[in-house]
Amino acid sequence: MRALSFLLIGVLAFLAMHAVLGTPHGHSYIHNLPWYDSFRNAFWQGDLYPRFLPDLWYGFGGYDFYFYAPLPFWLIALLGEVSCPGCSTNQVFAVGGGWLVLLSGVSFFVAARHFFQARIAAAGSLVYMFLPYHYAFDWYVRQAVGELAAYIFLPLLLLAAHTLLTQRKGGRLFALAFAGLVLSHLPSALIAIHVLALYVLCATWKAEVTLADKAKQLGRVAVWGGFGLCLSSLYWVPALAHLDEVSPARLYNAYADPVNWLLLDGRAEPDPTAMQVVKSVVLSVLTLVLTSWYLLRPQADKQKDSLLLWILVPGLFSLFLVSVLALPIWQYWILKTVQFPWRTLIFADLSLALASMVLLRHLIGQDLRPRSALTVGLSTASLLILCASQVLATGQAIPRSVQNLERAGQFEPLGAIEYFHPAFIGEILTTVRGQDLSGLTNDQIKEKIFAEIKRTYAEVTQTLETQTTHAAVIPSSHGKLTLQLHLDQAKTLTLPLTGWAHWQVSDPTGASHQLNIDPERGLLSISLSEGVHNLVLSPQTTPPQVFGSTLSLFAWLLLLGTYLYGRRAHFRFGSRHTGATLHV
Repeated sequence: MRALSFLLIGVLAFLAMHAVLGTPHGHSYIHNLPWYDSFRNAFWQGDLYPRFLPDLWYGFGGYDFYFYAPLPFWLIALLGEVSCPGCSTNQVFAVGGGWLVLLSGVSFFVAARHFFQARIAAAGSLVYMFLPYHYAFDWYVRQAVGELAAYIFLPLLLLAAHTLLTQRKGGRLFALAFAGLVLSHLPSALIAIHVLALYVLCATWKAEVTLADKAKQLGRVAVWGGFGLCLSSLYWVPALAHLDEVSPARLYNAYADPVNWLLLDGRAEPDPTAMQVVKSVVLSVLTLVLTSWYLLRPQADKQKDSLLLWILVPGLFSLFLVSVLALPIWQYWILKTVQFPWRTLIFADLSLALASMVLLRHLIGQDLRPRSALTVGLSTASLLILCASQVLATGQAIPRSVQNLERAGQFEPLGAIEYFHPAFIGEILTTVRGQDLSGLTNDQIKEKIFAEIKRTYAEVTQTLETQTTHAAVIPSSHGKLTLQLHLDQAKTLTLPLTGWAHWQVSDPTGASHQLNIDPERGLLSISLSEGVHNLVLSPQTTPPQVFGSTLSLFAWLLLLGTYLYGRRAHFRFGSRHTGATLHV
């Protein structure tokens, strides 16, 4: 009971700290807060999955959540609002980020209990939550809310893969964890497919079963993995299907080119702070992975072999991908769309947390041999030094990212420029590049881009007002817009909406109207007759949305059916299990 009280106090203190500090002004702060503010407003108005956000870009609106993963914002909209009612957007988002970190600790504890006692698993959960890359870098410096949510599902995914291979259980957990990962952060899910493939192949190869049984093991993992893709298809199917209608190529510049971020390639480092963190993680993983191999190798125990595989595969694979050895992969393979090789370090952190528990178990053990004791001691000291170096590397960036309380929560309604129509953002960038940009930083150039978008919106709305007796664009629920116009003659009007081919117009009079996209400016236009018009513009449910949502609904119903069938069989035939190991 005392331990539970301390845990509750710790959780409340952690969330309170997040509420007081507010959302750190990290790299993605300028997007996360307006995204969340618009997403939360639409969500609590009844639009459970808002894809078009009319509040973004000064009034243009943004199609960002056709492409950006929604789960982190769902979780924060629920947990953040419940935990901090009446708080500012800045504080609610910060508390929600705290919940993402705490949930990752819970999921790690569930997975770690399969191999460790509760007290060691609890200590490992704290390590997992507060490793410098996980917490200091991803929350304070990068503001990578998608990766923070991805951390929740990685331990469960490996646990489910393990139980699928060894006990033919855990299929539903595997599908749910993989679906959660896809809905949290698509780049992390893409990396996870490769890590899982390597882990499953190694585990299957080591299994003492026939070739036919090995094939069945691989088949089970593939089927449940595909099931996870179906569960999350309401997001990724339309996201991929509509990608050519926006401007993803705007992401690919020298800074986002993965080949510029590899270790030992002799190139200049694009961001010394980030690369210092990468180097520290690499050395930490090498130290602890080798130590874990040394401590676990002599023990002829299948469970210890499985634990070692959990540590080796994610850790060594992430180290390989951040090194120059992986250059061909980042040049030619699909992983190049991930952009930054250090995104693989979320798997290195999983390996580090598991390895730290191996160290802790030997530190508190009573039968530690002198040679092992020396190894454990040196590894522990090395880990502390390397973690300290990571903290120091981010130490200068963290204070800059934490806002003063009087400035906390200030943000402009910005989205991501890669989700604009190509013609629109192309014209904006051409205008900005025509200005004198010498001596300006990337952030200052971004500010000029944002200012030009704001100026364009003001110009379009002003032109619309001069062409009509009365004009108003009024946002309503579910991404709909009410367009009120009074024309003294028939005209073709340019609307303050960027190009998107999937708008539909409804008119109370029954008249039909056609929206067109200006190929030069990437803005929507409409031709109207003389008189008063009261039109409703709403985003169409596109065929990829219909397909993805239908597939997702069918998969969820099928998953529920398999669960109910399993429960029925359990109660009908009975089930007994003894032992200290936790099975899912």
